[in-house]
Amino acid sequence: MYWHPRLNDSIDYSELTGLTPRAWLVVESGINREEVKAILLSAGISFVGEAVLDLPGFCVKMFDGLISARDLLTASARQEVLRSILQKTARNGETWPELARLRRQKGFFKKLDQSLQSLRQTYSTEDERLAAVELLSAFPTPIRDEIRRLVVHYEAWLSDQKKWDLPRLLLAARGMLAQTEIELRLPEKIYLLSGAPSESRTESFFEELSLRLQLNRVRLVEEPAEPAQLPRAQVSWEAHLTLDDAASRLADELALSLRKNGSLAGEGVLIPDEPSVRRSLSRALRRAGIVLQDPRDPTVLRLSEELKTSLLSARLVALDYPVALLIDAAKRVYVGDFKRREELVDRIHREGWYQGFPPFVAADFPEFQTFLERVRDAFSGRNVLLEFKKNHLDCLDHEGCTHWVRVFLERIYDAYAADLALVGEIGQVRPFRSFLERIQERIQEATPPVEKVAYPQGLPLYRLGTVPLRYPKRLWCFGIPARFTQVQEVGDYALSSRDRERLSGSFQIKTARETNRFRKLALRQALEFSDEAIFLDATFSSDGREREGIGALLAELGVSTERAVMGAHPRFERSFLAPKSAPPRDIQLAPLSREQSIRTSAIEAYSRCPFQAFVRYRLRLDEAEVADLEPAPNWKGTLLHKAVHLLIDSRDPSSGVFRISTTEALSRAEAVHPMESVFASSRLRRGYHRRLIKILNQFVEKETKWWNIARTRVFSLEGPELATSVDGYTVKGRPDRIDETASGFLIIDYKTGSDSPQGSDVVELGYRLQMPIYARALRQLSDREVLGYSYVELTNDGSRAKGLYFARDHGKHEGALNHSPRKTKSILQTEPADAWNRLDDWIEKRVGDYVSGKFPVQPVMTKECDKCFARDACGQRRFLESDEEGGEGDE
Repeated sequence: MYWHPRLNDSIDYSELTGLTPRAWLVVESGINREEVKAILLSAGISFVGEAVLDLPGFCVKMFDGLISARDLLTASARQEVLRSILQKTARNGETWPELARLRRQKGFFKKLDQSLQSLRQTYSTEDERLAAVELLSAFPTPIRDEIRRLVVHYEAWLSDQKKWDLPRLLLAARGMLAQTEIELRLPEKIYLLSGAPSESRTESFFEELSLRLQLNRVRLVEEPAEPAQLPRAQVSWEAHLTLDDAASRLADELALSLRKNGSLAGEGVLIPDEPSVRRSLSRALRRAGIVLQDPRDPTVLRLSEELKTSLLSARLVALDYPVALLIDAAKRVYVGDFKRREELVDRIHREGWYQGFPPFVAADFPEFQTFLERVRDAFSGRNVLLEFKKNHLDCLDHEGCTHWVRVFLERIYDAYAADLALVGEIGQVRPFRSFLERIQERIQEATPPVEKVAYPQGLPLYRLGTVPLRYPKRLWCFGIPARFTQVQEVGDYALSSRDRERLSGSFQIKTARETNRFRKLALRQALEFSDEAIFLDATFSSDGREREGIGALLAELGVSTERAVMGAHPRFERSFLAPKSAPPRDIQLAPLSREQSIRTSAIEAYSRCPFQAFVRYRLRLDEAEVADLEPAPNWKGTLLHKAVHLLIDSRDPSSGVFRISTTEALSRAEAVHPMESVFASSRLRRGYHRRLIKILNQFVEKETKWWNIARTRVFSLEGPELATSVDGYTVKGRPDRIDETASGFLIIDYKTGSDSPQGSDVVELGYRLQMPIYARALRQLSDREVLGYSYVELTNDGSRAKGLYFARDHGKHEGALNHSPRKTKSILQTEPADAWNRLDDWIEKRVGDYVSGKFPVQPVMTKECDKCFARDACGQRRFLESDEEGGEGDE
């Protein structure tokens, strides 16, 4: 491990020692002050606290007690001040149209605060501010004018409240330095550790400070004195398939180094500030048993399930009980009772719950009801923040929260309360939702909890964009973005990137060009100070998106190396290479015993695709029918079937007149099958009823026209159960309706969709055999002929054209069963006996295959894959382009 060379060459550490050191070390932003202290202590250098300071701490020290560190505003406090200023000025009639428009953006106040801080750093005197305004006057923007007005209000508030932030502190400290008659309690010398270039106000402060004492500025990143040479480090470039592959390769090498050398001395990893990159690396290191020197994870607050769970009850009430959070709460309450939890989740789905306090849990789920009532009492209504804090912490204590989460949330509440007190709003009564939004923002921006244990012999992790003070002999560069040194936009609300370029000729200001230059120098410097650097690149990121290669970046750094294509890591290779291109295509189970009866719906599924029947009737899996703003589709079908049954049952057999209305039929059907749904509003309920009535009206109209020609009589409704024997197996089911004429029977099935099969496809392909099985059973029970079967669609169209009819029964003549204006594939030209014999052969074949346990992935028609609930399990869609279709689609 190497120290940064300028730390050795530019600093006399003996001047920092003692109770009254001759020199102080001031650290600018971008450099970790704690790392500086750790380096000094590891080198055996003792020092007092004031010997190593950050820039705000140094300015406070200059005032020698006139300013307290408690008067320095944190970022969250500044955001509360800005929020308060905008509200109060708006009430006084001052308008902020551009800021009001931008306020809809996520993190608006954080960006606004950063804009104000950055704008005030660009000038150090009133003359400089006026000069900047004049330079930009030719390029006016409404938002810039509003930001400048806001700065006036903000600085007036700071002055009135005697509060400070860094720009105001620098300005006051510079003014104190300019008054030479004021004696300052400062050391003889200041060592200033600088990383990224500073802006005008900071630079003018340093210039004024150098006039009062000896200021030694140690720039850790700067242009080399000599022309750029090739990097000293031996650089290699590996391209892996994914970031996880690259992380596993890195963890393997580190584990090998640890076993070989007994430590990770000389190893280091450089990563970008991207949560996905850190997660991939952390997973791989944990798997390899490698710990980090600093185990603090900046992403822990975003990913911690414990922290998310601690906010569940508060979010549940604040967001008015959305269904997703209700299900999460159910899993939490019944964490040890899987069956009970699934019953509650199924109830929520069937009820079609959408939002609002659920009324259905009191009797059936008392534990869940108790939980909901407790959190409702804690977070509903309007209250002050401190009362909500007490209620929230009491809930956490009752639910058994992890200690660190409780302490962390209590600290968040206390900081929020202090900021509200700062702007005079601590006693303001609000709904908890307004508090919750800001609490969540503060959690995202908070410093992660301090780890109690550090590992000096662990792996050092460096963050891209900061300046490390020590460099490893072997540096692993993991997940570096391809365009790291090609930033195009560094602007904000106050000054755009173009504005900064315009001001850069007269002011020292942060620009895209300067940012890219610093990034390039910092990254190149890492290659200069290490012996070996390995860039671990990946073709795909963790979310599956393709990543841009880093070849151009390496060329910009002066690196010329060949890319080594590594592919998938052996740990993951099996998942990419070993499996076949699809799941098993032929499944063989034990044959069924003859004692077991078979449902016609099972053979119907088998005749569509054997894999469907395997999943639904052998594995007993089905598609979850989930209600949302409306009832689940299966309930809608049940309700319509019942309403149609009531209508047909009420029809006068001689005149064909329905004795009850569709509205009454629907009402009576709902009484038998209560609506297991809670609509978000009565308007949605009425709209849903109107759609069902429209479908029933269409059915009545089409049924009346059809009956006037067909003149059939209803033989049975929802029964009797029909059964037929196939090779000793009993296949049985119950048709929706059977009509009769003098000539024979017509079987009718109601469908709430429009995907009914055509008769010729059924005969030629053995497709959708439920209705032919009913016809076979009916022929065996009676010596009368089966004339065919019809699908009656309960839709807005109400079509009755599909089914199986014979040419003799098509037309407009009395007794005709199919009245389509043209012949379709549902109207067969063959003799009825030939068609039924062919269908009997198909039935015997399908039943024989089903009972034998043969379940190949073989849809009879490829359109079955379009809406199949099991389509993601069989792999058939991978072969659709090469497989031959089993038949043609509907005409």
